Amino acid sequence: MGDTKSIGVAYKDQDLDGSTIVNATLNNTVVGGTTPVAGTFTALVATSAHLTSLNATTVGAATAATGAFTALTATSAHLTSLDATTVGAATAATGAFTALTATSAHLTSLDATTVGAATAAAGTFTLATTSGLTVSATAAIGSTSASTIGLYGVAPVAQTSAIATALTTGAVATTGVGYATTAQLQAHVDATNAVIVALRSIGVILT
Repeated sequence: MGDTKSIGVAYKDQDLDGSTIVNATLNNTVVGGTTPVAGTFTALVATSAHLTSLNATTVGAATAATGAFTALTATSAHLTSLDATTVGAATAATGAFTALTATSAHLTSLDATTVGAATAAAGTFTLATTSGLTVSATAAIGSTSASTIGLYGVAPVAQTSAIATALTTGAVATTGVGYATTAQLQAHVDATNAVIVALRSIGVILT
């Protein structure tokens, strides 16, 4: 039994190259310190770990804790907080949120969601489609006093000038519709012109 070692002999710094350790505890020892190789564990408990790959493994399943990643790729992730991180920067995908707080957001679709329900704020839209719109008495549509609105799919009507002031003539209308005085006719002209000005101001009629 020339290869037999006596029990109790210290094996500090012994080379175990090619050996197999079975049913043993490895304490206060760096594994792969000089040349890292593959390791397989049924359970790995560590105060810290530097991992280049972690496949088919749940992190923090029993007791969740903090994790720091330079890059995290996952088919699904349950996150309670995600700070200072761009989601979908390279390739955008679907995201579902129970609550989303952002200083800015670029959205292509927003369904069944009330915007500004708790605290209303300004919103800018290139196109907003809604089945109903409630605007408060103090709300303003448009970014400036010169802003206009229009009807989607309806081109504004061309109107280049107001109706001319009514003038009197020597003849009396015989069509059954007439005005007793010039002032009566002018009142209709003024009312029509006021409507034209109002529609022009919101962009329904072209200036």
